[in-house]
Amino acid sequence: MSYSRVYPQTADLQPKLTGVHRKMAKKKKAPKTDYVVKKAVQDFARANDMMVGSDSYDAINKGIHAMLEGAAERAKSNKRKTLKAYDF
Repeated sequence: MSYSRVYPQTADLQPKLTGVHRKMAKKKKAPKTDYVVKKAVQDFARANDMMVGSDSYDAINKGIHAMLEGAAERAKSNKRKTLKAYDF
């Protein structure tokens, strides 16, 4: 008995590529800068008789980063290089 009869060639079982390749969606990168002072967040939480989870800091940074990006886009669309309070 030959090896090829027992195990069919895997190349025949592979789907053929038709030239159409799907690109994966790019994930937004987390900001490299920490916009928040952790101690200030902890002090706020303690003042409100709460605690802060360790994953909260990343979420706060992402939220601030998104807010800054939106403000930057608004300033650019108004042909300014200065972020102003009303951009937020």
